[in-house]
Amino acid sequence: MQEENNLPKYNLKSWIKSSILGFFIGIGVIVPGVSGAQISIIFKLYDKLTYAISNIFKKFIICLLFLLPIIIGIIVGFVLGFFAVDQLLQLSTIVLVALFAGMMSAGTYSIIGELKTEKFKIKKIIWVLLGFLIPLSLSLVSIYTQFSLESQFHATDWWFYIALFFIGVLVGFTQIIPGLSATSLLMSFGLYKPLINSVSFTAWSNNPMIFLFYLMLVIGFVVGVFSISKLVTYLIAHFKNSFYYFVLGLSTSSIIVMFYNPEMLQAYEEFSNYIGETKYYIELVLSPILFIIGFILILLLIIKSENKEENK
Repeated sequence: MQEENNLPKYNLKSWIKSSILGFFIGIGVIVPGVSGAQISIIFKLYDKLTYAISNIFKKFIICLLFLLPIIIGIIVGFVLGFFAVDQLLQLSTIVLVALFAGMMSAGTYSIIGELKTEKFKIKKIIWVLLGFLIPLSLSLVSIYTQFSLESQFHATDWWFYIALFFIGVLVGFTQIIPGLSATSLLMSFGLYKPLINSVSFTAWSNNPMIFLFYLMLVIGFVVGVFSISKLVTYLIAHFKNSFYYFVLGLSTSSIIVMFYNPEMLQAYEEFSNYIGETKYYIELVLSPILFIIGFILILLLIIKSENKEENK
């Protein structure tokens, strides 16, 4: 188990680095495919981040000082990410998802990097398969049962508030477990676009209960982050290699789920309506190009981070 003296004391450079990490985590709540946990692995701060969160009440000052720049970055990333995604979704959902799927695909390399020193064993495949099945199963269930909570944004059923709490818990999990995407999860429940579209004065005035929806999600999110951080801290300390094999499966499956969920199926249907039009060909060409660009950008970030570690 890590000790608190392993939490770094910040200088200006490391403070900015942690703020950037927080920025990506904040974006990860909004932007399809960005995993804040994967970014923290790239930045070599994942173990320390989970330790600080899980021990915030036990060693409050030390952990809070470490988390402060990350929290500031999360707020900035969330706000900027929301407005950016809101505009980009109006242009093309498919192109946006392609860009960030490329980023997430490259991010999987950082997880493989954690296993470089581990001798591969056949039995580890079980952990990879288990991780792979979880996101894919959620997506398949939501597609083939046509399960969606989108209509509940305009209803007042009491059970929806409880459901939002538990969805918030799951979203909290995605920010700590590498490879899981909050947006992929919300898409599976049919809640991603409704949440994005709900942030407007018109929506708030027409349905003031939306603020209660937000509150239940936030409470669930906080509970999820703290509870899963304790579990992950324990797993890393005692079963690190098995945990990262499991995460590798989660990450790979989440990339597939980004393209195969109820909201994306709806986007494909809308996309087919443009066949033969200029918009159709633009999206058809841009999607693979932006996938490659997203992949290269994150891969370069990983390589740069690894080179710094080797130099040290």
